[in-house]
Amino acid sequence: MTITGVQISTTAATITIRDAAGATLTTSVTVGTVPLTMNPIELKAPIGVIFRSVITGGTPPYHAVILDNCATNVHIVQGNILEATTALPCSGAVITVVDANNQTVVVDFTVTEGTVGLQLAPSALTIPESPNTPDLSLLGYGANGPLQVFTTNTGVLAPQTPIKNADGTYTIVLTGDNPLTMSRLGLPSLSLSLCLIPQAAREQVC
Repeated sequence: MTITGVQISTTAATITIRDAAGATLTTSVTVGTVPLTMNPIELKAPIGVIFRSVITGGTPPYHAVILDNCATNVHIVQGNILEATTALPCSGAVITVVDANNQTVVVDFTVTEGTVGLQLAPSALTIPESPNTPDLSLLGYGANGPLQVFTTNTGVLAPQTPIKNADGTYTIVLTGDNPLTMSRLGLPSLSLSLCLIPQAAREQVC
């Protein structure tokens, strides 16, 4: 015999089972819900990191609520995984996950400063064979303070001053339209190094 709960209630329902000979058995059932939990419920990460926490229990579908701006792209993936990207330094921030029955669970997270999260997107560039190099735009994130940008060949791509965006990231434009020398023509691609150095730290990303 299968008993299916229809509505959550704190009042027990009495169920009586009677067989062909008239014998009875009585039991009581209280319809509740599985507690909503998450793992982990406390996170610490530098800027620019995607973190995840697995949701269990409760009643799907789930949705996330955040009132802080130190995490972006906060959403539920694969039905039961909270995912967010750290954006700005903060401590004591929370993300609340709510299930279909309005049960809630809170994830505490801290976003740290520093150059650990200093990254560049895309992390690799390929310049196609062409008489002139194109302008290239990159996104730097996780920087602690203003950025300085250096390339090993400014004659091919000259970095402009990085522009800080409202979300704390930096837009970096490498100016092209510079003719390549004949010695480079005929190569399938041209590679060069790009380094980011935060002025507030000694660590660099190349």
